[in-house]
Amino acid sequence: MRLLKRFVADWEWEKNGKIDLGKKPANENNNYKVAIIGSGPAGLTVAYELARKGYTTKIFEALPVAGGMLAVGIPSYRLPKDVLKREIDAVLDMGVELQLNTRVGKDISFEELQKEYYSIFVGGGAHECRKLGIEGEECRGSIPGVDFLREVNISPETVRGRFQDKRIIVIGGGDVAIDAARCALRLGSREVTMVYRRSRKEMPARDEEIEAAEEEGVTIKFMAAPTRILEKNGAVAGIECVEMELGEPDESGRRRPIPKEGSEFILDGDIVVAAIGQYSDFSFLPEEIEKTKWGIVVDDATAATSVPGVFAGGDAVTGPSIAIDAVAWGRRAAHAIDAYLHGREVAFDPVERDINRAIVTQEDIELMKRNVVLSGIETAERKEISSISIEERIETFDEVEKGYDDRTAMEEAKRCLSCRECLGCGICGNECVQNAIDYDATETEIEVKAKEVVIDPEIYFTVDKHSFTPFEVEDMLELGLIMNWDGRKPTHVAVKNGSTRYIQDIQKRLEDMGITPSDDEADMVMNCSFNECEYYQKLRKHMR
Repeated sequence: MRLLKRFVADWEWEKNGKIDLGKKPANENNNYKVAIIGSGPAGLTVAYELARKGYTTKIFEALPVAGGMLAVGIPSYRLPKDVLKREIDAVLDMGVELQLNTRVGKDISFEELQKEYYSIFVGGGAHECRKLGIEGEECRGSIPGVDFLREVNISPETVRGRFQDKRIIVIGGGDVAIDAARCALRLGSREVTMVYRRSRKEMPARDEEIEAAEEEGVTIKFMAAPTRILEKNGAVAGIECVEMELGEPDESGRRRPIPKEGSEFILDGDIVVAAIGQYSDFSFLPEEIEKTKWGIVVDDATAATSVPGVFAGGDAVTGPSIAIDAVAWGRRAAHAIDAYLHGREVAFDPVERDINRAIVTQEDIELMKRNVVLSGIETAERKEISSISIEERIETFDEVEKGYDDRTAMEEAKRCLSCRECLGCGICGNECVQNAIDYDATETEIEVKAKEVVIDPEIYFTVDKHSFTPFEVEDMLELGLIMNWDGRKPTHVAVKNGSTRYIQDIQKRLEDMGITPSDDEADMVMNCSFNECEYYQKLRKHMR
């Protein structure tokens, strides 16, 4: 799905040369100004959602570039800068204002924002790196992982000279550590070694990223931890490590690493990159905003902080997480800000409510896999994504994955079984130019004048009380459980408009389960023609 979405986005860009999200509408919301701190995925999402509703939004970004951790935390070989720019430009083109090089708490105070804006969203990312806490950490050549990635993403050529032909040691096992190691290779480093205190199984980085790093030449030393950084003339000369063994699980659920006595060893190196975790800087926030060591305390349903009118989301709340989580927080906060500014109860976003309702457990997923009827469906293996050669990778920051071409994308799309119902993601509502989809709407009767009415045959699936298509009946037969929409098992079935061999076979299977054919006593209808269904007949009566 990820690759198909990327294909569609690229196709749209190549076709039109831009992403058009429309303009901020002129309405009463134009009078409400909202300040957004941070231009990462959370902040951009808040700006987009509020601009769609007509609000006047301004993003304050401390960095010289927009995008937050998407721009300075993810290397361009994974997220190309031109792709990120076109997404950000689409939001700004709606009428969103962006002010770069503006650090709240230094260039402008939080209190000033409170005076000028009706509401504030805090969406700064986790740009501060946790220290190793070992001897020698402050010597020349010891670099925080997040700082290193920021330099590489903003100006790689200025960093290249420091890494060319050097021996690099990266401490950590997460995505930041992997990215730092792979970036070091691309900067011309002689060798790159990662040191991780647990086994590969416990490594938090994604499997495909670990495999890619090893393919490119990164060496990973598992079950080891640094005890001190060695220095010579004030600069890094290597690290002293100790071998580890795994004990009982800690609060993260992973087994706790324990040093093995007498197992110390030395790794020679010229630069040490520490990537063992990140956190957000909240020094600019007033004390009234409740915080923990992990992040800002908010209402999970509304993203509201302890101060009225101030909302927060993304890494600022959860700590370091994935981009799509930050997007979800941004959407949640925008819905709440809209309600707050109009004096409505700040309730749970109805779109997110439907998404959460559709989320199932792993057990549910396994049950679904067993119950999906695959008879008659041609199976096909997933298409492997092609990548540039390893030789090309380590010489450039070009995107590694090539993506799908038209033919491959269509073949992959055909593999979809359409086994899930609507997730309530809200995309249809966002994209409907007629605003025909309203999640807050209540049921009303209206009269529509039309020359022609086109009906989706699937409409009647859950409307006709006892009517089913032959395919639905076959699905139930495969499960060995036949029941009507009200949950009761039928005793007699009426077959409408169908006499094919396929229908006759289904009738025979129903009889084997004790459900006999009968037009007069039928409490179940197997309808083979939409024109004769109960819903369609009712609809015709109202047409004139």
